[in-house]
Amino acid sequence: MPFFSIQHKRVFYDITGEGSQTILLLPGNTAASPSYAGDVERLGSRYRVVLIDFLGTGQSDRYAPGQYPGASFWHAGAEQASALLRHLHLADVIAMGTSGGGVIALLLAALHPNLVQAVVADSCVDRWQPDGLRRMVQGRQAMMAEEQPFWRAMHGADWRNVIAMDNHALLALADQGGTMLTEPELSAVRCPVLLTGSAADDLIPHLAQAQTRMAGSLPDCLHHLAAAGTHPWMWSRADDFYTVLQTQFLPQFPPE
Repeated sequence: MPFFSIQHKRVFYDITGEGSQTILLLPGNTAASPSYAGDVERLGSRYRVVLIDFLGTGQSDRYAPGQYPGASFWHAGAEQASALLRHLHLADVIAMGTSGGGVIALLLAALHPNLVQAVVADSCVDRWQPDGLRRMVQGRQAMMAEEQPFWRAMHGADWRNVIAMDNHALLALADQGGTMLTEPELSAVRCPVLLTGSAADDLIPHLAQAQTRMAGSLPDCLHHLAAAGTHPWMWSRADDFYTVLQTQFLPQFPPE
């Protein structure tokens, strides 16, 4: 299994598919690279697909107690993604993520524009009300039995520790006001962006309002807000998502 090192820890990555154009898939909160299995199947015949497990998740090394990035989790993910691309000598990639992975994709483009040709950000928002983040953390306790198979598949036997660290990140973000992406960071994303989501998102009730605001701040944004679909939209309505992606956005970046 391939790993590279950052902060004296091993970060897991994988490369699959064919093609000269690279799509980098960035997991969302509580997820890991296996969550994109269906997307790899759809994309791998035409694109090189790179996956990563962020530190503390999936097959990557865990943080030591007291070292978890907390409210800087999303920025830390962007820095790990940039380190992976440099390790692989890749640039001009299409950074794609859903939920928290969409935030990381936008941050990667804002902070490392020389590495990113385009961004696909699904079912994500730039900020939360702090009370909404706290309610999400409280609600996870009631979801343990339902979500346990997914979390165990993503992270292995210590999945409870991974979820606890993610809860810590959300609560730390709430304490700092709930902003993951600032207005200057959104404005710094100069590459084309496909921003997608559902007005009926069952995890992010303010998604429609937030994405409309984000689309106005992103210099080059195609915003597709669907009327139906749960969180995340790209998986709950995968055929609809890929129709938009493959007919309205990816043709700008044809594989050679």
